[in-house]
Amino acid sequence: MKNKYVFTGAFLVFIIIITVVIGVVSNKKDKPENESTEVVASFYPVYVIANNLLDGIDDVNLQSLSEPKTGCLHDFQLTPEDMKLLEKADIFIINGSGAESFMDKIISDCEGITIINGTEGIEGEEELLMHAWMNPIKYLMETENISHGLIDALPQYTDEIERNYKSYIKKVMGISVSKSKFPIFACNDVILFSEAFEPFAEYLGLNVLLTVDLDEEREVSSAEVKEVIDAINANPGIFIMVDEVYGKKLAETVKNEVEVKVYYIDPLTRGELTDKNYYIDKMNENIEILYTEGQ
Repeated sequence: MKNKYVFTGAFLVFIIIITVVIGVVSNKKDKPENESTEVVASFYPVYVIANNLLDGIDDVNLQSLSEPKTGCLHDFQLTPEDMKLLEKADIFIINGSGAESFMDKIISDCEGITIINGTEGIEGEEELLMHAWMNPIKYLMETENISHGLIDALPQYTDEIERNYKSYIKKVMGISVSKSKFPIFACNDVILFSEAFEPFAEYLGLNVLLTVDLDEEREVSSAEVKEVIDAINANPGIFIMVDEVYGKKLAETVKNEVEVKVYYIDPLTRGELTDKNYYIDKMNENIEILYTEGQ
């Protein structure tokens, strides 16, 4: 009788273990061998990284969650179509550091999806890492993080991803050479008409005196305009960096009131999905604008 109970107990433990194991496996998506791996990038800067790292890998289908002209994701709202895309995805690549405010819903609703966080483990303030790509040094770190995440998720493509990573970072590292050309202004203080430019200012060693964060829906108050003008008057040689899409109107208003240099900088969030060199070309253009017009 005792042996019978021992056998029964052991059998029940075996059944529980098998049930747990089967439960873990069932959380992963079952895909036929000939079906492509679906990868989704949250928005354009992250998409460009992934597009370079996955170059030439035919069995991986890369898509962008947001439209390539969306810009930053601060006010981005997930649609039912977005959720359908993510529910089918195997891998979701994000910038992280609060750039994607909708992550709680994805984690709860998209069972089995692998999330690669580009800024995880990078030292720095979250406000700066939210726009990490605007600092080429941080962008290199983010690219490395994403490459490691893709290799972990797609070990069968390790050689291809490593080869693409080495090729891409070699190009990105060329951006740093341009920094040596950056002119010494009479004043290293700067006013920003976009918080996305704060990491760029950090990269260039500039002192951000004031940030006015703009978007298509926000109206700038007269008090904010006065604050900008007062800062310019109190700091001779100060200049402004502006995202032309959202900040040109305010910049023209300020220039009508006080003499100041304005530089239109690309936030690198809007481009073509097929342009793998967009980040490198536009970042070099940003630095060239400051170098040429700052003489």
